[in-house]
Amino acid sequence: MGTSCASAHIGLARADDLSVKVTQLLRRRCLRASLRRDFNSFVRACEKYGRENVAQIAAEVDGKTEEEVRAYAQVRGLRAA
Repeated sequence: MGTSCASAHIGLARADDLSVKVTQLLRRRCLRASLRRDFNSFVRACEKYGRENVAQIAAEVDGKTEEEVRAYAQVRGLRAA
């Protein structure tokens, strides 16, 4: 007994929905991990160089510019030069 085209299509739709949900979940987890990694790098760099040394902090936090570090510090309620 074979499956009809309609039921096969419904099965594919469910698989696609599941695939989309899994992809969304993985993206959220990766984003959280990335944000956590950036935060930890930021905190370590602040401890190492001081909160005012934005150039060194930016060099330490992967892929962030000095302007991004200033904005990040402002959001976190820290004062950066």
